[in-house]
Amino acid sequence: MKGCIVALTILTLILGAVVVNAVFVRNATESLLESLSSLSEVPDPTRTPEAVAAVRKDFESLRPYLGLTVAHATLDRVTEALLLLETQSRTAPADYASTRTLLCELVQEIARLEKLSVRNIL
Repeated sequence: MKGCIVALTILTLILGAVVVNAVFVRNATESLLESLSSLSEVPDPTRTPEAVAAVRKDFESLRPYLGLTVAHATLDRVTEALLLLETQSRTAPADYASTRTLLCELVQEIARLEKLSVRNIL
């Protein structure tokens, strides 16, 4: 009987950790998507690089926590896209919009992969 109680307690703790992780990742990705959507459609060389740098700084502050459950390769792709977006906001405005769209899709992919569902739990 004690073994059953211990097993149920451990299962409850694990499921609780999964729920907390899903909520954290959802909040983090929503915050990043809001920041990305607030960036201008067409880069302004005087303002946009600083705004993109602020988004990158926010992402880098979340990265250690996201790295606990999100694949590092995925996080590396987001970091690379942020750096590319920052560079393009200064030098290649024609490519800026497509990189911004790609970055939004990468963040949405993180949210989708870490979404709370029976399939993701198992």
